[in-house]
Amino acid sequence: NDTNTNTNNTNTFLTLAQLVHRAQTIGEQLFFQCQIDLFEAISKEQLQNAFKLYRHWSVFSLGKQGATGGLVFMNENYQSEEQVLVLVHRVAQYKKAARSYRSRRFKAQSRSDEISDSIKVAKSCVG
Repeated sequence: NDTNTNTNNTNTFLTLAQLVHRAQTIGEQLFFQCQIDLFEAISKEQLQNAFKLYRHWSVFSLGKQGATGGLVFMNENYQSEEQVLVLVHRVAQYKKAARSYRSRRFKAQSRSDEISDSIKVAKSCVG
């Protein structure tokens, strides 16, 4: 149970370390559902590098000292599902094609189908 979370699930506050841990937990679920090819993709270092890039892209910021010190805040531009989708497609431009040596639930007909399927599966894990 995260110590910096409130009871309203839509306004959960996490530190960067808690966010990395939560991303690893969700990533493990996705790996064992054969949605992620390489377990190394969800290593602590990989996720820290990704979140460092997201900070550089101004997706989120970290709270300063005091009550919000170290907490992650999504910047206003990324608080809607539509803007998060834009970010997902931006990140997908850098993703290599699936290696296909792991079984997937279906053979995606296009990159858009693969992204849509990945979003649905990730949402089900976050629940």
